[in-house]
Amino acid sequence: MEKKAGRPYILLIEDSEIDAFITEKMIQLKHPELDVIKAKDGYKGLDFMEGHDKVENAPVSIFLDLQMPFCDGFKFMELYDKRFYSQLPSTSIYVLTSSHNSLDRKKSLKYPFVKGFIDKPLNNKKIGELTW
Repeated sequence: MEKKAGRPYILLIEDSEIDAFITEKMIQLKHPELDVIKAKDGYKGLDFMEGHDKVENAPVSIFLDLQMPFCDGFKFMELYDKRFYSQLPSTSIYVLTSSHNSLDRKKSLKYPFVKGFIDKPLNNKKIGELTW
């Protein structure tokens, strides 16, 4: 998980290698100006954020899977809200999941930093509808 100095980036928190690969490629095709930094679970994402908690070095956006071992997307959002949101109000989170549970959607969208709930897999149309 290394960030290139000076380049805007997205933090992708996803445990599935296939889903991470597809999401990264879709982002790179539609937004080649953005780097993609990957973390395999919410705790690894939070660890990364510890060193990137200032506006000038924070991710443009975070793409977050909900169902992951160790620290799932819900736990990540809870901890992100407590530790980072006040410092990084312009960093948006997009929940990227295969869950079709309306309660998951409702629970995710209660956080002001969650800007969208996107069904996997990410595709050209879906990524084109996002705002940074």
